[in-house]
Amino acid sequence: MGNDHVLEIVGVSTVKLKKYDDIVRTIQRVQHMKGLKKNLFSIRQLDDLRCKIYIEEEILKVVKGNLVVMKV
Repeated sequence: MGNDHVLEIVGVSTVKLKKYDDIVRTIQRVQHMKGLKKNLFSIRQLDDLRCKIYIEEEILKVVKGNLVVMKV
């Protein structure tokens, strides 16, 4: 955490997200932290999966190969 506090991981699971376009996206190895009040996304884990991360004009885009896997 940015404040040097350590949180306990209470579980690891797969999460499915259904977005506005009705396509279900799956995020694997999601870590659930005890006491965390906000959802966080790990850029490091995306890097470990060999994804490319681009940020332009306040939009984050995650690309793996030729496929855009996330845009927020």
